[in-house]
Amino acid sequence: MKVAQEQVIENEEALILDAYNVVRKSLEKKYANTEMLRRFHAKGLGLVMATFTVIDDIPEHLRTGLFKTPKTYNAWIRFSNAQPKVLDDEKKAPRGMAIKVIEASGSNVHDDPMGANTQDFVLTTNEILFPGTVKLYLQSLKGLFGNFLYMIPILLNPFNWKGAYSIFKGKKRVSNVLEENYFSATPYLFGQDKAVKWHIKTLKAKTSTFPQKPSANFLTQRLRDDLSTQSATFELYAQFQSDPAKEPIEDTSIQWKTPLVKLAIIQIPSQTFDTDERKKMSEQMRFSPWHCLPEHRPLGGNNRVRKVLYQELAKLRSEWNKVN
Repeated sequence: MKVAQEQVIENEEALILDAYNVVRKSLEKKYANTEMLRRFHAKGLGLVMATFTVIDDIPEHLRTGLFKTPKTYNAWIRFSNAQPKVLDDEKKAPRGMAIKVIEASGSNVHDDPMGANTQDFVLTTNEILFPGTVKLYLQSLKGLFGNFLYMIPILLNPFNWKGAYSIFKGKKRVSNVLEENYFSATPYLFGQDKAVKWHIKTLKAKTSTFPQKPSANFLTQRLRDDLSTQSATFELYAQFQSDPAKEPIEDTSIQWKTPLVKLAIIQIPSQTFDTDERKKMSEQMRFSPWHCLPEHRPLGGNNRVRKVLYQELAKLRSEWNKVN
């Protein structure tokens, strides 16, 4: 195996179609008589304006794609709870951070309604995506949205215990989404012959405490209060694959251990975002790891699953909700 090399399994297209049908049917059943929300990250916590600045001291051999030249781009960031249904913010769960860099230099691998030159980063507070392979991911979807018995073979297999434990640890209470770090969990091409995972580090100290009596939407309220008076800053890092055996492309349940390289600074200015117009934008805006420049194309089986799910389910949601 070489660095950044993919291995498509036999009958993968059929497995991906099966995964799509499982999720589609679950959505049509759940939202039969109401507006359809996302299957995952159903509850948005806030859609905020931001800037994405490529730093000027990136090593020459890493200057490619979005990171070819130092530049500041406008961006949108959607914070979310990662659960497949809307729950109170006090619940233990991963949180999401989806970034859309707009007016990037180049054309998308996949069409984005926001334009032909966007670069999305889709991240959560989990460092891995479990289950880590296409077959097991399909099996888990059947367990989540159909019969839980499908999950039992996954959970009883000792080879899956480390990944399952990592996901269990990731279901935690969060006091402030601006004080969390975020991870892509899945790998991406970097240039022509390198592979990376994305890491987002917050520069905000963890000073927020969990409320004694949290309201259902306290994370949105805390985000609103913070951004009403101050800005927030994050840094984007790339974690490069060095050993295809230790840092596999086709198994996202294995955490990479290689060093991080800083590439960009993300600044969220003070702003008012908790408005009806912004909430509508949050629900209608489409994020996908496949809204990307060719130099940063998603890699691996679970990303190939997401290619179909993100695109087709976004279309389904728009048609269902009668959104142009």
